[in-house]
Amino acid sequence: MPDSSLFEEISKVLEVSVNELLKGEYIEQENEKVENNKNTILLLNEIQKLKRNESLVGGLCSLLISFITVIYSAIYKPGIKTYEQFFAGFIKAISAGCLVIGILPIFNAWVKYSIRNSNKDKR
Repeated sequence: MPDSSLFEEISKVLEVSVNELLKGEYIEQENEKVENNKNTILLLNEIQKLKRNESLVGGLCSLLISFITVIYSAIYKPGIKTYEQFFAGFIKAISAGCLVIGILPIFNAWVKYSIRNSNKDKR
């Protein structure tokens, strides 16, 4: 699949519309509006999937950072100096914050997925 920024140039070279390029076949003049709407809906659905995946990846990265900092704080033994105590507490705070930040988008995606599946079951 070529980069979306190239669609217009490719369609000009091939002398077809962008919709015909996306569909992969010629579109008759009277069906053009219907096909435009279908392609727009298809592209919007793909954008929603990408956004959902982006938030899941962000959540998983936050969870990974949280687990790494938990492991580090379990290994790191602070001394009696104030800055060492501060650093140990700071690492624990980062771990807790990343855990919360990581759980929220994953939980949100799970809830949306559950709602969507329950709506499909009702149909």
